[in-house]
Amino acid sequence: MRKKIVAGNWKMNTLPAEGVELAKGVAAGRGEVCSCVNFIVCPPFTHLSMVAEALKGSDIALGAQDCATEAKGAYTGEVAAQMIAALGCKYVILGHSERRQYYGETSATLNKKMAQAYANDLTPIYCVGENLEEREAGKHFDVVKAQIEEVLYNLTEEQFRNLVIAYEPVWAIGTGKTEGVFQLESGGMKSFMKELKPGSLEDIIAGISLYRPGPMDFIPKYIKGKNDRSAITYDCPQMEPILGPTYGCIVYQEQVMQIVRDLAGYTLGRSDLVRRAMSKKKRQSWRRSARTSSTETPRRA
Repeated sequence: MRKKIVAGNWKMNTLPAEGVELAKGVAAGRGEVCSCVNFIVCPPFTHLSMVAEALKGSDIALGAQDCATEAKGAYTGEVAAQMIAALGCKYVILGHSERRQYYGETSATLNKKMAQAYANDLTPIYCVGENLEEREAGKHFDVVKAQIEEVLYNLTEEQFRNLVIAYEPVWAIGTGKTEGVFQLESGGMKSFMKELKPGSLEDIIAGISLYRPGPMDFIPKYIKGKNDRSAITYDCPQMEPILGPTYGCIVYQEQVMQIVRDLAGYTLGRSDLVRRAMSKKKRQSWRRSARTSSTETPRRA
């Protein structure tokens, strides 16, 4: 079983001396975190040798933020995989959203970089994720699917075993778009979680989904059902296996999809309309979508 990974991408920040101090600070605090978690730091190229020295004696791994498509040659400004490996790197970040967006990296480019990484015994941290426009257009699954298929499907079985895939919610990073972004610091969320008294990770996740982007008017019902499951009743017995894990409430948009497809016979497209309406926290939107969908011919099971 793989360990959890905490990897810090420093991007274009800190001067070399500052990077060394930061690395020493991370190493000093390493013992406060379970050894079941792998630590990786990825400083700028200019810091690698100095940070490697600062990390000696710790179990914190060193990574680079990118590598070249070629092994060597007349490629001004590029840094080869063998160069960063020689400096002590064990990992390299590839396919980061900023590289894709600002430098036009494509799957063809990344296939070459992956080959260079593996040729130099580096473990790629391969980044996937959709931007805000792609997410709002409902293309997020297609985007991530393509990013995976066009690069990772070219790997050998052995290479695939030596790989880290990192999902970046690009649409939520630095966009100011806070809808659907869990902000632990918000007073409302703190108050809600205090009342909920979550007893498991599943409770926390469901609570977050209720607070956003789900229907917040289900919060009292959710808390009541959590505290007394015997009080939960189902008008439709088929709903119990779908809603049982969330105390009789529709919490996840996926539950809406399952209900309208399995029980109402909606097509996938119409089901998605209802799911999207749910994300707006407006029940009248659900009803509108349901009325629109009711005009179609139910699909047969």
